[in-house]
Amino acid sequence: MTDASPRSAPDELPGPTVDAFRRSFQGEVLLPPDAGYDAARHVFNAMVDRWPHLIARPRDAEGVQACVRFARDHGLQATIRGGGHSAPGHAVCDDGLMIDLSGMRTIEVDPAARIARAEGGATWGPFDVATQAHGLAVTGGRIRSTGIGGLTLGSGSGWLERKLGFTVDSLVGAQVVLASGETVEASERDHPDLFWGLRGGGGNFGVVTRFDFRLHPLGPIIYGGMLGFSWDRALPVLRAYRDFIEAAPDEVCGGVAFARLPPDPMLPAPLRGRWSLLIVVLYAGDPADGERAFAPLLALGPDLPMTQPMPYVELQGPLEAANPPGRRNYWKADMYPELPDAGLEALVQAAGEPR
Repeated sequence: MTDASPRSAPDELPGPTVDAFRRSFQGEVLLPPDAGYDAARHVFNAMVDRWPHLIARPRDAEGVQACVRFARDHGLQATIRGGGHSAPGHAVCDDGLMIDLSGMRTIEVDPAARIARAEGGATWGPFDVATQAHGLAVTGGRIRSTGIGGLTLGSGSGWLERKLGFTVDSLVGAQVVLASGETVEASERDHPDLFWGLRGGGGNFGVVTRFDFRLHPLGPIIYGGMLGFSWDRALPVLRAYRDFIEAAPDEVCGGVAFARLPPDPMLPAPLRGRWSLLIVVLYAGDPADGERAFAPLLALGPDLPMTQPMPYVELQGPLEAANPPGRRNYWKADMYPELPDAGLEALVQAAGEPR
């Protein structure tokens, strides 16, 4: 249960010190008694229930510098909130300073150079809309509300990874506020060691206030959608998918998910309101070739065949509704060199309908 009662500030940080920071800071500062504090401290995962001493919302890199220096000078733990989508809740801490980048969401696209620059608080939905206006893309989050910062700094898995690699494979530069409060530009040319660390090393090297990505031609129309199968077919369909994807060209993208579908009368009876196996389909090539590329999966006879030429930005829509904020989430991820039959059998047994 969430405790919604305000907590008092720690004794270590005197009120006048906080008041002075609040007066000088070019942005919003929230304390536990303030309206908006409770909503600001909550993140995507409702299991995370932490109370920062204060929450600061900078408007630019200079504001981030002020936050970092304040935390350093007063011995406060500082955490960074980009999209707030981190399942472990890295965005928020108890009794420290949460630097909330939600006021820094500017996205700029240079279609001629095929470069996009996004501030640290940007999320993937608006980013994809901005880049798809020019028929360009980068591997991004599977949910629109996912923050660009956390996903990129953790390597960045997404629907396009078979074709374009992880998100960090397209990162070409970053503006970073270091623990010293200094702002630097990191790339393969400038501060190359820092740039190397940023690409998958997590958010421990500084506050990234801007990400620069190399974009790739894709869309705005792709062949994609979803295939739905009743749960009693999960094991043979998983086997078929594994064999198919191992030999598929890089343009064949997607993934498998298990979910309970809504009791919508428009859905086929075997899936209506039931635990089901879903295959997300995306062809990162000529949409005209997509149906032929996925023919082996279509031949399995899905109960719900929903694939067609469609805008790339719509592919995340169905998953967004199935992953709302405020649920109690426990996630785990791993990589395996292979998926033997025994592994698939164990997966189906463990991931069956929740009871």
